[in-house]
Amino acid sequence: MENPLPPPDPSIPNPREEEAELTQPELTYVMKHLYRQFAIESGADSDNAQSYPDATMEDFVAWVREEGEPLKSGDMMVQRMSIRPIAIKAIDHILGGSDFGVAGVLFPIWPLLVMQHRPPPAHSVEMCHVSVTIGFYDEKVLRVQGIARFEAGTAMSDGLICAFVQDQTNNMVNTLAMHGIDSLYDTHALNPMLDRGEVSQTQSPITPAPPGRMGFKGDFQ
Repeated sequence: MENPLPPPDPSIPNPREEEAELTQPELTYVMKHLYRQFAIESGADSDNAQSYPDATMEDFVAWVREEGEPLKSGDMMVQRMSIRPIAIKAIDHILGGSDFGVAGVLFPIWPLLVMQHRPPPAHSVEMCHVSVTIGFYDEKVLRVQGIARFEAGTAMSDGLICAFVQDQTNNMVNTLAMHGIDSLYDTHALNPMLDRGEVSQTQSPITPAPPGRMGFKGDFQ
């Protein structure tokens, strides 16, 4: 049976291919820039770290669409921020999609946007450990956890830590949903009285976010 659809025209760009070209640092840099502009137009004082608006994601996305961003500032971002034109087009395509799709893209990096005005922490963060512990009536304990260690000198921020905690919390929920309590019990539950503290070292199916994914080396600061 012949294909009733004509072959794709190579001269017409495929939005999905453009999305595939978008990198996480580019997405974060562009969104942080747009959020700063949104904050200033909403009355924020750039010299006052406490004056950023307490705005919702819906407010921000509505402003971006109304202003015609990121295409409106595309040339500037290409020249001053070294953002590739194809990345600008990909972000514009994403923002022009469904509200659900836009929220899915913004949710993981939202803390990096709304907390970017805060000064870096004065104390150096070496590691961040997120875990959930489930106890059973047979005295066994199941711990599902994610951990990240930061290299000395990593550009740190409140937004980065919040983004990591948020990311790992989602991972833990997905792990519990995917494997189920009984499966995890059979493979990972330990008795803290018999296993002499090994519960604290229980490995979970979670794969911690690798360095660079959430800016562990300062990529997204």
